[in-house]
Amino acid sequence: MATVAEVVMKKPLKDYKIDKPYVFKGTLKLNEDDPDRLIFIITEASLMDM
Repeated sequence: MATVAEVVMKKPLKDYKIDKPYVFKGTLKLNEDDPDRLIFIITEASLMDM
């Protein structure tokens, strides 16, 4: 089973490619109130080394 999450970065990514896998570290929040956003939101995210 797969899912998607909205990622809110501490600093913007440079050279972001949609078809490349990334690993993030951050705080997982569950969206209960805003129907215009995804259910899973990772806030304060930073890019981890693969």
